[in-house]
Amino acid sequence: MRRVYIVVLCALCTLVACGDIYEEQIPVNSSVCNDALYATIEEAETRTYIDNNLLYWNSDDRLSVFYGTTENVQYRFMGADGDRNGALESVGTATSSGHSLGANYALYPYSHTASITSEGVITTEVPAEQNYVEGSFGRGANLMVAVTPDTKSRDMKFRNVCGYLVIRLYGEGVVKRVTLRGNGGEKLSGAVAITAGCDVEPSVSMMEAAANNILLDCDQGVELGATADKATSFWFVVPPMTLANGFTIVVEDVDGVEYVASSTREIVIKRNTILPMQTIEASFERLPANNELWYTTLSGSKVTLSADNFGGNNIMSHEMVDDRWVVTFAQNLTTIGERAFYHNTTLQSVTLPDSVTHVGKEAFDTCTSLTSVCLSNGLEYLGDYAFYQCTALGDIYIPATLNSYGKKPFWSARIENVTIANNSVAIDYYPLFETASVINLTFDSSVTNIDTYAFYNTYDLQSIRVLSLVPPTLGELAFKLDHTILVPEQALTDYQNNEAWAKYRLGTLSGEKYASTNFSENGKVTTLQSATKGSGVDVVFMGDGYSDRQIAAGLYRQHIERAVEHFFSEEPFATFRDLFNVYMITCVSTDEGFDDLNTPGNTALSFYVESDTGNVGGDSYLAHRYAVDYLGEKRGDESLVVVVVNSNRTADGICFTHSPMVVPDDKFANGWTVAYCPLGGNDDNFRKIVHHEACGHGIAKLGDEYFYTGNKHITAYTHYLTKDAEASFGWYANVDSTMEGALDATSVKWSHFLADERYDNEGLGLYEGALHFSEGAYRPTDNSIMRHNDGGFNAPSREAIYLRIHKLAYGTSWQYDYEAFVTYDARNRKGATESLEPSLLY
Repeated sequence: MRRVYIVVLCALCTLVACGDIYEEQIPVNSSVCNDALYATIEEAETRTYIDNNLLYWNSDDRLSVFYGTTENVQYRFMGADGDRNGALESVGTATSSGHSLGANYALYPYSHTASITSEGVITTEVPAEQNYVEGSFGRGANLMVAVTPDTKSRDMKFRNVCGYLVIRLYGEGVVKRVTLRGNGGEKLSGAVAITAGCDVEPSVSMMEAAANNILLDCDQGVELGATADKATSFWFVVPPMTLANGFTIVVEDVDGVEYVASSTREIVIKRNTILPMQTIEASFERLPANNELWYTTLSGSKVTLSADNFGGNNIMSHEMVDDRWVVTFAQNLTTIGERAFYHNTTLQSVTLPDSVTHVGKEAFDTCTSLTSVCLSNGLEYLGDYAFYQCTALGDIYIPATLNSYGKKPFWSARIENVTIANNSVAIDYYPLFETASVINLTFDSSVTNIDTYAFYNTYDLQSIRVLSLVPPTLGELAFKLDHTILVPEQALTDYQNNEAWAKYRLGTLSGEKYASTNFSENGKVTTLQSATKGSGVDVVFMGDGYSDRQIAAGLYRQHIERAVEHFFSEEPFATFRDLFNVYMITCVSTDEGFDDLNTPGNTALSFYVESDTGNVGGDSYLAHRYAVDYLGEKRGDESLVVVVVNSNRTADGICFTHSPMVVPDDKFANGWTVAYCPLGGNDDNFRKIVHHEACGHGIAKLGDEYFYTGNKHITAYTHYLTKDAEASFGWYANVDSTMEGALDATSVKWSHFLADERYDNEGLGLYEGALHFSEGAYRPTDNSIMRHNDGGFNAPSREAIYLRIHKLAYGTSWQYDYEAFVTYDARNRKGATESLEPSLLY
């Protein structure tokens, strides 16, 4: 029920994950050809660095201004860091007497090697080495271009050339550099051709000489945040492109130890858009090279090994390095042969390189002191009894690459923790962990199938955790029926409704936090309804706190469609539904929903709940920008954005309303509005929030009809603010106020209803208490949607809704007629008998 009224004198740009960056317009006071320019920044603009979620210029930023195909003159920004405006002063001097391009072209950052053709194609470079800046891209990394309509124009609109890929890392370590490369060999940096034009998006073409990686230099080192919620962000400026096979990052710490992480999903990098990736835990533990094997023993003694133990691969060295034995081979190690460490009771740990694909028969048979085994991430085969009677094993990870194995590889072994990333845990009814003792078993979210009897004869299971949001196919008697299986809380119902899973006791995981990895659906627009009469009232629905898997599972659309039906379930919206255009824009959040600690999550629109006040909100400017990118500036300025918040907390909604950019002569104006509507725990609460915030505040620009006990007489600020909005824009039709004395039936805004006997049964009057104050502010009825979220809209509110819907649908030329409204409103009035079909009202 909380509402914030905001008068915006100039738009502010707020940047969050998954968001577009606002473009920048720079009106200048003199011709570009003059020696000195002055840049005034009046709107929410792109800058050359980000600070506190806003983008600004740096002091002494350098730009290229092209006077002709041979004239590249350097200019510098004369203001301070963070200035929104300042002088531009030329560093060089043009030698030609006039233009040869027919327009003024500019490029940020300055490059003395940059050039331009007579067709306006600028050749420069995307930096192959970029510098780390906290919460931003590095200085000079963000390419921008500007083109004026002609050579005399004073206004230059800078547009971003590239997109922004944000990698978030946490863990223990100090990062020295991060290298990004596409898995398909895509060209990410270096020589680029930019085709620029006035008032059009620049297009980019990487040239043959371009490079396939970008190195982010962290200077002396950047310490990582210790936990996922404190992850450190690393920004890459990347040309627009599709990485069809995903990308790989190589993270190097200050000691030269590397951590490698890859994503194989298609990644689409769009111009002017921030693309955040999954938060990753970076581990800088040294791993063997592909021609190495590491091991330790209880006593530190050396194990006798030969080439025969490793498929004939000759051993080049075998020496102690940093408290472990390092075996170096002549070639990459692919095979651990039969009985390689057979009956070695002193062997304590083994780390295999990722090149190993084959572990032979009885390779670690009866290694009773073996506590740590790091299997290869590329492992394809485990031989018969490979870990027979290994009774002290700690953690085993079964990679997705495993595709076959021999008889009972873990027969009589005891393992503390097993994690499965593989569907083939039971081949030909000979389960991988047959007769093994496994204490804790986890299936990661990639598992889609668990075979018949897969773990029926696995002993001592105390914990079974399944991380998939979609129940995997489950074979008969995959587990003993007395087991309890823990699944994601949001998927519990799906598991319970699955016949195979319902046979088991099901519980929910605690503390499991899923993070999205696929943001390809972000920004997708779906038309849910088109107006069949009028030009259409634009309402844009989007969600916050929905992950990629929830979107793929259909939960996002399901909740949006529920919100749409609630929106049109109350009059006058139900009658005039055919005057509305309704759109759904998909917003992919990293986090799912919001926890119970009022902690803001890493979500697309940065929804928050303040723990001390209970106030809620989000990034309204970004939500509005999503709508503007699709509808355009003019329609966007009159649009309503409804944000469905994926939170079942008992929390109020909120509506942010912004002053209109243009106010017509008839003083009717809408102004763009963002209404936040949490799910609220149950569908009835959700419906009430949608009615109050989206319908009441969002479309009708109604005021709150409730008051807080501690607020006495209305303040001068609130009184004059609402009176000004009423006079200027036609807002607040359902509330009235006075600073002195009292209002009466002839002076209050809804006096025409009080004098109309047709509304005698409506309970209309002057009820003191509104706009959050108990004195000096009045409402028309004791209760309504704008007071306690129920009881329907009262007559003055219905009139405002009726008027505003028609004005938005038909334009300012549409004239309001009170008697036409009263005739329509007969269906809503208590005791009314007359009625008129809505088709006769247009």
